[in-house]
Amino acid sequence: MATLPCDECEKAGPSCPAGFERPYRRPYLIGVYLATNAIADAATVVDGPDCAFFKAEFIHGKHDLGSTLLDVTGHHRILVSQVTTDDLTLSQGRRAAELARRAAQQPATTLVMVTALPLVTITGVGHDQLVRDLQPEVDADLVAIPGRSLQGDWLAGYEDVLTLLARRLVERGDEPPADGSADRSSGVSSVSVIGYLMDRNEEDHRANVAELRRLIEGLGLELDTIWLSGQRWPEMTQALRSDILVALPMGRSAARTIAAQTGAQVVEVDLPFGLADTERFIRAVGRATGTEQRAETMLVQELEQALPRLEWAIPHYFLGKRVALFGTPDLFGGFHQLATELGMEVIGLGCPAHRPQWLDLDGWTGVTPTFDVSPETLSRGWWRSEDRRPDIVIGTTDALKCVPAEVACVELGYPGTTDHAFFDRPFLGYRGYLAFVQRMVTALAMTTGRVGGS
Repeated sequence: MATLPCDECEKAGPSCPAGFERPYRRPYLIGVYLATNAIADAATVVDGPDCAFFKAEFIHGKHDLGSTLLDVTGHHRILVSQVTTDDLTLSQGRRAAELARRAAQQPATTLVMVTALPLVTITGVGHDQLVRDLQPEVDADLVAIPGRSLQGDWLAGYEDVLTLLARRLVERGDEPPADGSADRSSGVSSVSVIGYLMDRNEEDHRANVAELRRLIEGLGLELDTIWLSGQRWPEMTQALRSDILVALPMGRSAARTIAAQTGAQVVEVDLPFGLADTERFIRAVGRATGTEQRAETMLVQELEQALPRLEWAIPHYFLGKRVALFGTPDLFGGFHQLATELGMEVIGLGCPAHRPQWLDLDGWTGVTPTFDVSPETLSRGWWRSEDRRPDIVIGTTDALKCVPAEVACVELGYPGTTDHAFFDRPFLGYRGYLAFVQRMVTALAMTTGRVGGS
């Protein structure tokens, strides 16, 4: 992405000599680590130099205060072979294999993923074969994750993990452990939700999982599992027995992989973020399971509870305000409609990643999203002009660092290092909608000095 002149360069005349802007794109390995973090009994082995270990610190104790990736006793869930250029050709994956064996022998570990950095993959080490050779020796499931750090970003890493875990279930060719909870004779459809981006084990994401469960079970359905939701790997295998696989954007490939084995119906839906996308989510699941009438009843009841609470907030806080979002692309559609329904103008949508293949912008009528947004773009493009400056920005810690002091902020997404959730605070579904709007009201009120709406 060619750079534009910065303020200092404009004064001097020439454009920036660097010629490129710095993207906010997070690396592929971060997506793999986030997925590991969201599976309670998983470990990941990285064949690469020791710098790969310290990437876990971007999540553990900073973004996620509930993370268990690292352990004070040394029993970490991220293990790195620490190969160097001097001994790389001699190692040939042996260190990674020993770490995978050690991780798989831990009583609390039932899933071990093995990946590598390009420094190792270019030497031709076959980690797929390493996993196949080691699997008969251990009880834990072993899964090889491609070392795509040069081709993919963090969202691709997370999505790849989901797809390869689904492939591992298919390769096993067995049924999930029976827990006695299902009664298939009742005729109740069973559902799994595939593709939730659980980027931390705090009470915002745990509450999102609870809200997804509430919506599914509110239709009279049985929820088998949510990928990913902080569950253990044996619990995730329950997806094999689901009649319906509800595929969120990042889980569509994984859902299709499972369905090809089980014959389950795949229902592709958007993330239930905001009233409109939550309504579409419920109706899509209702149609697929024959619970349309129950879905319509739920919609009426939920709206009757939610809408009256916004009667005062919309005209006094939102009407005519400008807003920008810097987040993952599965939020774009829901957020644009959410903001528009509140009477706001969306002036910017940015994403700290490549445009994913699953994002369909055909027929998109809102502001055009920008991908691989750089610090320079954030600092200049969205709020440089006084008459186009947003009143509030929703985004990650990286984005909010660039926001002028007079602009209201709500932190959302990875990385989020300044606002943590210690109590139920969803942002999905109807309860999440109200909680999210409440955070926006608070931010606007505090910034404008209208505390309490006075």
